[in-house]
Amino acid sequence: MDPWLHRIPKSLTAGHLCTPVIDLSCPREESVEMAVDRIRKALDARRQSVELPSTRRAAILVARSRDTVDIADFDWLLEDPLWLQEAIDEDDTVSTHTRTVSLTWAVDSSDNFIEALTKLHALGVAEHKGDIHGAALAVLDGEHVVGLLREEHLVDSLPVRVAVLSILLELEESIIEWALADPQRWQSALSSGRLDKARRQAKRKSDRALLGATQFCDKRDILKKSGWHRTFLTQDELEWIEPIRNWCAHTNDGSEGPPAERLLRIIHAAREMIPALRLL
Repeated sequence: MDPWLHRIPKSLTAGHLCTPVIDLSCPREESVEMAVDRIRKALDARRQSVELPSTRRAAILVARSRDTVDIADFDWLLEDPLWLQEAIDEDDTVSTHTRTVSLTWAVDSSDNFIEALTKLHALGVAEHKGDIHGAALAVLDGEHVVGLLREEHLVDSLPVRVAVLSILLELEESIIEWALADPQRWQSALSSGRLDKARRQAKRKSDRALLGATQFCDKRDILKKSGWHRTFLTQDELEWIEPIRNWCAHTNDGSEGPPAERLLRIIHAAREMIPALRLL
């Protein structure tokens, strides 16, 4: 077991990130209005007896076979009154919002977000022409279907963005430690203009304070100049880190998240680079 995985909190497992799936035995022809009312009552009852993620979202288990499960996804209808009213006005039924999900691609509720995103990406490649926007994973607790997991749970959710940002901040700190071990690694890599800017930002007169005041693009250039990164990332992949870091740090800018494949590539590379930098 990778020791790094032990640091991932329970809130970043598939069982906590997913939309909860409730078995209410709803007939497919039942109206959305009636189904939503039953979901809300079920959620209220469950919150009083078990720990649930702080969400109003939920889905209904409609049917199950050996290899697939039919799930009616009511996420947006429960969170947005306007969407719900539109569905009621259009006489939507449970069937209208039902999708079939393969159990071949199911994840365990204890799987962490990296394992789940890896499987979602693989599903997108295998069955959705590389696009994970329409892909979904069933989440299992033993033999029971307990959740539905989509791209928004694994890429766009705040807990995941914070976790990825923490990995990249640790990488940034490791680059500083590595650079400080040999001044030639950074003094020749940064222009006088970049160094002057960092000096104005630094709170103390020390090499550590100076490097700490540089931006990530400066640390990227230090790696690029040394060529050390080539064992882990290509030149183009090295350029991916800063926009991913900025996207994680600025949650309200409305920008689209990175492709899953790119995000996974940087997560895995950063986890390999951090201990390697500290050994040098």
